[in-house]
Amino acid sequence: MSRYRDIRRVGVFAASMIALCSTTSHASIIGMAFDAGNGVPVNWNDITGDASGNGTFTNLIDESGGTTGVNVTVQGYVAPIGSSLASTVPSHSNGLSALNSYAQPAWNEDSLIISNLDSDTVYKVWAIGLGGGSAPTDYSNNWTISGATTTSFVQTAFGGQLSFNSEVGDSARSFDSYAIELKPDAGGQITFDVTNPSPQRERGKIAGIAIEATGSAPPLNVDAVNLILQSGDHTINGGETLTVPQPKTLLIQNDRRLINDGTIENDWIVNSNHNGTIENNGIFINNRAVNSAGDFINSASGTYNNNAGSATVQRSGQQFLNDGTVTNKGVVTVLQSSRFTNNNSFTNDGGRVQIYETAVFDGTGIFTQIDGSLIVNGVLKQAEVNIVRGTLSGAGTIIGDVTIGDGAIFAPGNSPGTLEIDGDLIIGANSIIQIQIGATGATSDLIRVTGGSLTILDGAIIELVFTEPDPDVSNIDILDFFDITPEAGDDAIIVEAAVNLSNVFKVFTDLGTGSPSISGIGTGAVSASIDVTANASPVNLVNQVDPIPEPGTLALFASGLLGLGAIGRRRRRKD
Repeated sequence: MSRYRDIRRVGVFAASMIALCSTTSHASIIGMAFDAGNGVPVNWNDITGDASGNGTFTNLIDESGGTTGVNVTVQGYVAPIGSSLASTVPSHSNGLSALNSYAQPAWNEDSLIISNLDSDTVYKVWAIGLGGGSAPTDYSNNWTISGATTTSFVQTAFGGQLSFNSEVGDSARSFDSYAIELKPDAGGQITFDVTNPSPQRERGKIAGIAIEATGSAPPLNVDAVNLILQSGDHTINGGETLTVPQPKTLLIQNDRRLINDGTIENDWIVNSNHNGTIENNGIFINNRAVNSAGDFINSASGTYNNNAGSATVQRSGQQFLNDGTVTNKGVVTVLQSSRFTNNNSFTNDGGRVQIYETAVFDGTGIFTQIDGSLIVNGVLKQAEVNIVRGTLSGAGTIIGDVTIGDGAIFAPGNSPGTLEIDGDLIIGANSIIQIQIGATGATSDLIRVTGGSLTILDGAIIELVFTEPDPDVSNIDILDFFDITPEAGDDAIIVEAAVNLSNVFKVFTDLGTGSPSISGIGTGAVSASIDVTANASPVNLVNQVDPIPEPGTLALFASGLLGLGAIGRRRRRKD
């Protein structure tokens, strides 16, 4: 059995665009009515109670006359004789003209509880009222029908008009056209509660109720603005496609579940409300916006392609769970206190992935960035984080091994700040380590590596970005930008890259004032772990705020070389 939910996938399909058609077969209706001497429709159940209007009726029959094992309990009032207006009796195979007796709710409240239903089956339901008095204001029923979900509506009618759910009946329509669909609760019950507002001159009159097991998922309701899943679960079968066109919104209401075994292509907005769930076992293509205030489950067979669109996990306690494949070319945003879990493959292919403070992007999968940007201000936990190209930035925490590929940019911090990596960090050749430095030189970005080692491969570029005008560069130590706490037995820093120092002092003099004294690099005394090599990897010095007159001097690709060619263990200075 699937680790997700075993859903009965029989039934309706939203065809191309928003045309919906039903493919289900219908079981017989179980009708229940009150008899005050005129009978009830053929093969409907007489549920007239005792003198107090109460009673339990077991093993009800359906319209074919067969027993069903379904029970109903009535809590209300006795059933007087009334009359129903023929023009409000809809067409039906068993004829409904005998719906002319009614129960009046005792103390303005009545309950009809249907039990012994299949909790995994979707049922059509009808609440039938009979209007009294001579004016529309004379009669009103407030209905609440509860199962796995709840629906409420008001019936208003008069002068013998029959009401079916929220509408007055019409002989030109079919009985089936008034149905509402929902599942029973976990105990297999559907409850009809009816109350009357208190200044009504006539109490509401209940002519009967009916249910029908469909075995199908409820349809998507379509209006001018939305495609709405209002009750139960809805399945898009394999080989079928649902397209959400502009300007429609596909809205998954509270506690509802949309299961996609086919294809969903979203060209506008998909919105799952609180506790609403989208389960994708097929292909989901997002070209505009998916806002998950509920859960989005991309199963092991699911493919989620976020093209030019945005995907937002936006509610505390909700998550996007990926056990399949996700490819992002748009924007994926994990807002505060929400969660994105990737247990398989997530590829950022030129898009942006942003993890906000207190947000979590976790799981046992692999995060790969082909291009684009990854901004980590919360927590990112993956088996591997591979930045092939593009930018990795932020001031959060990454748990797992991180590789910065050739040509990628590693820009820790947020003007400035600290990015912590709990694992090994490998910075590839021709990649750029971009460090921002404040005006005093004492405030800078920091790369903190815990539980692993830092490896900087030959050809990597360290780029110093000055964020304030006239920076004080009198005491800058390159190794101050790294805080390394390795696991026992690991080397803290493995530096294969050389640092090009030609014209370094000239550039510093142009950027600021005073005589620079740069420990760790320079032409004077150096520590034993620093060796001169023949490699040529530059340090780029950039003034972001107040450029010097000759910015060409900021990129130093000349011949003076000082290499960091050995293994050192250096912690960030505390002074």
